[in-house]
Amino acid sequence: MEALIFRCFRQLDRCAVWCGCYDGNDKSRRVQEKCGFCFHHTEYDQPTLLGDRRTEHFSYLTKEQWEAARA
Repeated sequence: MEALIFRCFRQLDRCAVWCGCYDGNDKSRRVQEKCGFCFHHTEYDQPTLLGDRRTEHFSYLTKEQWEAARA
């Protein structure tokens, strides 16, 4: 994930990166936290490509937060 974040901020010059995980996927949520992402919001009962509905949690990381953590 760190390589993807690096690409977003250094090569694509993005100001923030968003990611999400489904409710109950604690491992994915933990990886996001370890990479510095902050919880932003939850969307309930969202349709998926598989045809079911799930709750999804979204988090974000700004370029400034990422750079400060690397310093």
